[in-house]
Amino acid sequence: MKVLKFLLMVAAGLLVVTLLTEERGGRNVVDVVGTRGDSGGGSMKLDGEGDKDITVALGKTTIRVREPIEGPNGTTIEREVRRVTFLEGIPGDDGNFQTTEPFVEMLDRERDGDDGLPLVIGTIRSDRASFMMGDAVGGNVQVDLSAVSPERYSLIGSVHGEFYNDDGTTTTFDTSRVDVDGPLLVARAAFTIANAQMTMRGVGLHWNQNTGELLIDESSEFESAPTELAVGWTLVSPGGLDGVLDPEASDARATAVFEMKGPVTGTTSDGGHFGGDTLDYDGPARTITFQDNAFFERDLENEHMRLDAAQVIAKLPEREPDPAENVPALQTDVAVPSIDRLDARGDVTIVSSTLDALPSWLWAPTLSIENGIIRSPDIVRWEVDGILTEGRDLTHRLDDGDLLLAGPTTMTVESGDLAGLEAFAPGGMVWSVPPARDADTPREIAGEMRGGVTGSLADGTTFAGKVLRVDGPSRIVTLEENVVVEKNTQRVDADRLVAAKGPGDEGVTTITALGDVKVVGTPGADAPADASTTNIVTNELSMTGDVATSPGVVTIVRGDLTVTGVDLTWNDATGRLQIARDAHLVDVTPRLDADGELVDAHTDILAVGGLDWTIPPNAVSAFDEGHGVLFGPVSGHTSDGVVLDAGLVDFDGPERTITLRHDARLETVSATGEVVVTTSDHIVATRIDDGTLETLPLHRIESETSITIARADMTLRGIDVSFDELARVLTIAIDPEIETRDTSGSIDFWLRGKGTLTWTLPADPDAPFMEGRGRIAGPEVVGGTNDGLTFGGTALEMGPGLRDLDLIGPGWVQQRVNLRDDRVDARDRIALVRNGLGDIETIDARGAVVAKLVDGVATTDTSSESLLIDRTRRRTILSGSPRLARVGTDGSRIVTAERDIIAETNFADELQQVDAKVGVTMTTGDIRVFCDDMSWDVPGDLAILRGSCLVDMSGIKWSASEILLQPEAQEVESRETGLTLDENR
Repeated sequence: MKVLKFLLMVAAGLLVVTLLTEERGGRNVVDVVGTRGDSGGGSMKLDGEGDKDITVALGKTTIRVREPIEGPNGTTIEREVRRVTFLEGIPGDDGNFQTTEPFVEMLDRERDGDDGLPLVIGTIRSDRASFMMGDAVGGNVQVDLSAVSPERYSLIGSVHGEFYNDDGTTTTFDTSRVDVDGPLLVARAAFTIANAQMTMRGVGLHWNQNTGELLIDESSEFESAPTELAVGWTLVSPGGLDGVLDPEASDARATAVFEMKGPVTGTTSDGGHFGGDTLDYDGPARTITFQDNAFFERDLENEHMRLDAAQVIAKLPEREPDPAENVPALQTDVAVPSIDRLDARGDVTIVSSTLDALPSWLWAPTLSIENGIIRSPDIVRWEVDGILTEGRDLTHRLDDGDLLLAGPTTMTVESGDLAGLEAFAPGGMVWSVPPARDADTPREIAGEMRGGVTGSLADGTTFAGKVLRVDGPSRIVTLEENVVVEKNTQRVDADRLVAAKGPGDEGVTTITALGDVKVVGTPGADAPADASTTNIVTNELSMTGDVATSPGVVTIVRGDLTVTGVDLTWNDATGRLQIARDAHLVDVTPRLDADGELVDAHTDILAVGGLDWTIPPNAVSAFDEGHGVLFGPVSGHTSDGVVLDAGLVDFDGPERTITLRHDARLETVSATGEVVVTTSDHIVATRIDDGTLETLPLHRIESETSITIARADMTLRGIDVSFDELARVLTIAIDPEIETRDTSGSIDFWLRGKGTLTWTLPADPDAPFMEGRGRIAGPEVVGGTNDGLTFGGTALEMGPGLRDLDLIGPGWVQQRVNLRDDRVDARDRIALVRNGLGDIETIDARGAVVAKLVDGVATTDTSSESLLIDRTRRRTILSGSPRLARVGTDGSRIVTAERDIIAETNFADELQQVDAKVGVTMTTGDIRVFCDDMSWDVPGDLAILRGSCLVDMSGIKWSASEILLQPEAQEVESRETGLTLDENR
């Protein structure tokens, strides 16, 4: 910006008028006084003799200014350095020195022109100039022209400067007024400084030549001119400019540092547009920084692209590029960029309004664009053609559309062929998003996700694999290595999976699994708990919708049914299974044989012509509930002795019929072991129950004849049996029986009833049958265990594992344990709790309870409203008007109480201690004692009674606070007694 310093030198050029009155070796001084009677206005006049005034004015004047400069061989010579011309110079009414049409030529200090005179390096002109005067001398107003201040002056009216640069270009300066005050230059009106490199415009210029500080009040504009080698750019701010500008710099763009107050906008000559609330220009760093609400946008061939961020930093080229260099561009269709790099920070968003190289939108906390490549080390979100992606460490090439996310990446597809696809790749992704050929043609997107990819589709399908590849042009998606795909109730494991979209917008997607293919189909949510699964094993399987096909050898397993063959078609929705040839059907179902042993009953059939079989989707047994046709020749056998051959076999599981056609032969075994052979072109056989049942019912069972239901843990028998599959309740209406056996096979629990048995199976079909709950509703039920327990009553409720037995209504329980034989009868209820070994832990009886406890030494009879026998704690509690009578060889002892009687036994179940609470009476022989509580040591035959005691011994009565009673000895010891005679004796 040499132009600004040049303006300051104008003062020295204009004010050399002092030389007009200066002779070598001395100086003439002219006294100038004001007009008489006028204190300061008017023109300046010379004070002559008497009353004669002389006005001093200078006409057109050209002044040549010489200065000493260093010449050859260290000599000093004077050389003309400026030429100053003005039409008139005169003191003004304002006291300043005024010149009109000043014109200054700046001359080179070393070089001469072709005419041999110093070379002109710049000119400046204006309508007039005004210089402030120096201090007055003496009593009169004395003006020394050399005292005219070169530090304070103004160029006024059409100020125009032209300065000739070394590179042959010209810098111009235009404004309407320039005021100079020492080092400060002020142009308060609009101004323009321009050369081939740049243009600066604004209103209100303030510049300090010493510090380089520059201030533009408003409407500032800074423009870098375009060249054949570089795109130009322009910065505009209505809020002005504040910075530092070096006047000595050959290129102000490279040295300037300033801030523009916003909102600031910028444009590039190739169509770019950017801006922000404020702008920081750093010439040495070659950066333009837009702060707050920053943006960059550009119109490309097929799109409008806009970047928004809290901050945008534009990196300018370090130098003008050489035409021979192949310089990468920020935008792909511009040979040489105006900006080398863009750095954006703070909620960065790139939006593309039409199809082209950029995504439809891209967001990141920070990113940079350099050499046509977008990069961001942070989390990035982008969308293109309905594909949403989020990942870390982005590299995106704008020219060819290649995109790399090196960190963990998530992809969601919202539209198009893959709508609803969601995928996560911990190893990132490589994507190709090429520019669209035109707005109506979708771009051909392709790429891959890496590192253990997982994801899902809109229909609920989930998938996993090492690599996911998408080929947009061929509409193929490939999942490779350790592939797992799950949809609804199906799971596919394979080495490789290929999903191909058919032609057209409504094209059907076909998924092909290759390699070691395994398919597992689990029952649906509405299926019963014991519904069977579907497994398929093959080397190639294709799925279109609900239909799966395999051209090679395939094995399909559905519960107990296994089918192998060649050329499979399977419809998972309808359950239809088709094998083109060499179908081999095997069904294995656990059943009870004639001896009650559990065996694997099986059906084995070979159909050379294939099969067409339908299995209900939620079937428990594919064989018993399915139906279909086997194409011949067909041959097979079952484990119960059935052998068949036919040209065609029709199975109907629900109807339990088998129809054989065309040279049919059926071989069966009768109950007596006789082989029965039937031959015909048409044979219909009906499968019937023979009194035994499959492993606890696998489907609804109804039988009015006697039937045995046996499991390893439990056997049920009875007449009129039904099973409610939904409620999982088994009902035996007549003569129900239950048996359980221990590990040795011996019966450890039995139960018989005359009422209806209902048994609710466990929710888990694999749980033991005995873990269910049951009830027999009267009129009679009896049962027992192998540890001496028997019981009976009118109704019985049974808990899981038969550990809780609850006799409802009148009932009884009897058990022999060691030397003890106990029987309990109750009116309302008797609850038994057994441990895991089947031993009774507690007996809880309610309602008019009567019990007899025999321990081999004596018999104890009790009565009470409730009775609790706790075997674990060896304690019996009687509550509610309890009475305990113990009879042995040494007589009887009777204890009653108002509240509780507690009896305790030892490890041999022998009675050891009896305690009674509240209103206790103990009677033995002729002795009766009434007390508040009692503690009786049975083996020691000593009872201690305490409280307000009353003793009645053969009619003699007395009271005491404590009584010691020995029943066998008929001895009583009293403490603190009071004697009372029996009045009747």
